[in-house]
Amino acid sequence: MNNLVSAKWLKDNINDKNIVIVDCRFNLMDKEYGKKSYEKGHIKGAKRVDIETELSSIVKKHGGRHPLPSVEELKNTFENIGIKLYLMMKEI
Repeated sequence: MNNLVSAKWLKDNINDKNIVIVDCRFNLMDKEYGKKSYEKGHIKGAKRVDIETELSSIVKKHGGRHPLPSVEELKNTFENIGIKLYLMMKEI
């Protein structure tokens, strides 16, 4: 399965109720860029997901600027915008 699609495919499928379009634009130099850009204009039906508050966890000593949130937090973020995730956890 491909995660990226062409503009033609999106145009042809924009009204499909099973498709969720995620807008997660950001600019490291302007934390408000994503929000401002989304409010200014976005693809029809797109859901905004913020890199600072929803796609990142708390920065720790060795975590980088935007460490990934826990699997459960990420699952909740996506499910809140209509993406159903089925995660299989395997014990190590």
